[in-house]
Amino acid sequence: MTRPQLYKLIIIFLAGMALWIALGMIKGKISERQSYRFQAEQSIRSSWTGEQTLLGPMLVVPYMLEYEEDVWSEKLQRNVKVQKIKKENAYFLPKKTQIDAVMHTSQRERGIYSVPVYMTQVQVKGYFNDDAIQSFFARKEITQDGKAYLALSVSDNRGLLEIPEIHMNNLSVAAMTGSGLNFSMAGFHANVLKKITAYSAIRFSVKFGINGMTTLRFIPTAQNSEVNLRSNWPHPKFLGAFLPVEHHISKKGYEAQWKTSEFSADYQSALKNCLSGSCETLFSTRFGVKHIDPIDIYLQAERAVNYGILFIVLTFVAFALFEVLQKISLHPIQYALAGANLAIFFLLLVALSEHLKFYQAYIISATACICILTIYLRAVLKSGRNGLLFSAAITLLYGILYLIITSEDHALIAGSLLLFSILSIVLISTRKIDWYQRTL
Repeated sequence: MTRPQLYKLIIIFLAGMALWIALGMIKGKISERQSYRFQAEQSIRSSWTGEQTLLGPMLVVPYMLEYEEDVWSEKLQRNVKVQKIKKENAYFLPKKTQIDAVMHTSQRERGIYSVPVYMTQVQVKGYFNDDAIQSFFARKEITQDGKAYLALSVSDNRGLLEIPEIHMNNLSVAAMTGSGLNFSMAGFHANVLKKITAYSAIRFSVKFGINGMTTLRFIPTAQNSEVNLRSNWPHPKFLGAFLPVEHHISKKGYEAQWKTSEFSADYQSALKNCLSGSCETLFSTRFGVKHIDPIDIYLQAERAVNYGILFIVLTFVAFALFEVLQKISLHPIQYALAGANLAIFFLLLVALSEHLKFYQAYIISATACICILTIYLRAVLKSGRNGLLFSAAITLLYGILYLIITSEDHALIAGSLLLFSILSIVLISTRKIDWYQRTL
């Protein structure tokens, strides 16, 4: 290899490194735009409401426990029995709960950014285990101390825009602010009209509306729970400790159903731990749905940039093949300019996709870059035919890149087939070349 050829390879390598750095700067710009979108989401969250988690319902009964305790008597110089009273709350979980929720999702905007928010109508029905309650208060040392109340907690009270409708044994009871739960104060509660021991059965029905953003989760707490959720948002992501036992998704929205039991989610033990100060177990059982944007323009643009250096290398390889096969000589600056055209495509893609649909931004950016590159290559390669042939190859690469970045499940196989195909073309095209006699 002659010294000029070595210099040429070094310059081409340095040009490739410069373009790689440029791609890194474009990737940094994508991260910056993502942070702006996050700030917009936080702004909407502060004026709307955040993600919501519905906990409960549960029955809370204040009680007094009378007990004897050995206390040292200085006068008698011995332990004596002393009657004492301790006031606490008893927590009873429903025997069965059914939650039906209907979500209507819309978009809230801040500048060029939008976030899905929802308005949900929720109905909760169920009943408590009467035998467990009656047996608890059948103990002589325990007496009810104050009104029992039905408690239901939410994450963000700002989402409760209407007064909940609550019925206990077909009697309407007034909802009051605050859940009355020490470990989760936001929400609402309703006092039971009679003493617990006066009821032969305790059934409840709760209706309320709640607003939220992006995510809705449930912790139904009952021994047997069923949650039915319906929404007009066509792109749900189910998450949490339990996935739906049934779900149907279409362009008009989705329906999902969850079921839990005391065997799959031991809410009684989790609640006991929570009352002792450790609520991680209880909140780890939550489940629900997140409304996602199926076309995250920044994620797709970032994935495209990750393939950017590969496309630049392939372009340089194609230039080298043209030099060898067509016996023409290209300057390193021409390599760099063609590579820069590919790099600027990614910046155009990010900028346009913030205002247009992603596929529209991709088509416009790719078409603009391909047209300019075609005009340039027809002069550089000194042949309109070769320029069009090279541009057709670049167009094919843009098409393959679009398939890769929009098909997450098949990205690896598509990328692998692309590399295999390019290598195969290079091997077949150069199989008869004597590299000792042929130089760039």
